[in-house]
Amino acid sequence: MPEMASGRMGPSHSTRTGPDADVDQSALAEQQKLDGCYVLKTDLTQPQADAQSVHARYKDLALVEWAFRTSKTVQLEMRPVHVRLASRTRGHALVIMLAYKIVQELARRWQA
Repeated sequence: MPEMASGRMGPSHSTRTGPDADVDQSALAEQQKLDGCYVLKTDLTQPQADAQSVHARYKDLALVEWAFRTSKTVQLEMRPVHVRLASRTRGHALVIMLAYKIVQELARRWQA
């Protein structure tokens, strides 16, 4: 595997442009092996959470973020809510979480 420099793979092409540009095919092939890959970093130890659990929770996070984004814009057509007091922020978060739970339960029942 090529050396990692600053978290990136080495270049697979020369600085020349145009028809006389060189491409290092072996370096390009090494880089393409990592296409679509990502790294999840956690401070949990292996006994606390294995790799599959960490990956599953990451996927859940992406699903929850998508649900909040779409429910506020498409499904519920809500306007932005600006709250400043801590108690109101907690209340707003509670209402949003309950709404998400209801949407999740309805989707589960409709699929059954």
